[in-house]
Amino acid sequence: MTPQPSPERPDLREAYFFHQTGRLSEAEALYRSIIEHDPSNPGAVHGLGVILAEHGHRNLALQYFEEAISLNPKESVFYRSYARLLDESGDTARALSALQTSLYIRPLDTETLTLLADLCRKIDDRFAAMGVYRQILVLNPANGSIHAALAECLFSGGLLDDALPHYAAAVRLLPFNAALKIAYVDALLAAGHPREASEVLTSGEMLFAATAGVHQRRGRVALALDDVETGVAALERAYCLAPDDLGILRDYAGALHAAGDYLSETKALQRLYTLDSRLNKAKK
Repeated sequence: MTPQPSPERPDLREAYFFHQTGRLSEAEALYRSIIEHDPSNPGAVHGLGVILAEHGHRNLALQYFEEAISLNPKESVFYRSYARLLDESGDTARALSALQTSLYIRPLDTETLTLLADLCRKIDDRFAAMGVYRQILVLNPANGSIHAALAECLFSGGLLDDALPHYAAAVRLLPFNAALKIAYVDALLAAGHPREASEVLTSGEMLFAATAGVHQRRGRVALALDDVETGVAALERAYCLAPDDLGILRDYAGALHAAGDYLSETKALQRLYTLDSRLNKAKK
């Protein structure tokens, strides 16, 4: 979270430069110097508030943001910074109000729209989030993260057919994201498309050779295609990479059962029971 540049005065531009390049102590000193000589400078007040927020001084930062807004109530970025910190502080209602004000001033600001959509998801207003994500994609259709977020909303809402094209776009735009590829495969399996899921896993296969979750999905896909031997091998690889993962162990035991290897299945289930018991004890 950094302030937007302003041409109003050279020392403030320099403070912004220090801030954006990570020279926070120099930026803070310059913000304070500007405020000392010009207490009503909203850019410096906001910039100092951002640094205070980054240092964890939330209450003080909120005061600076409120002061910046009172000095210049037409600057959308001030409301956005304020909303972000309100959200982090658990004040969702005021955060939403601040975001709406920011968007009233700059209706097409994608960063603010993203914050609004993410906040809607956080408060479980899934359909509002979907609408905002779609609005962002109209402005920036090549934003892979937004495609992924919209796909997740649609999938969690049971709208599988609508989710799949957005998962496909997200994976195409973010090809090195293992978690995203796993989510896409899960959605394809849920929609009854194991062959398409297999194609997704095959694409860029070597990129995820050490990712247990990807091998787990290979196993699930193989079993869905009645290829038990491949399923067992993939899940065994996943288990070797993550021997304490309960979900992988369950899938591995199921694959061993499908293969008729009941002795190995029993061992896997015993391991699963031991781990599950250990985790339950740790929670108490």
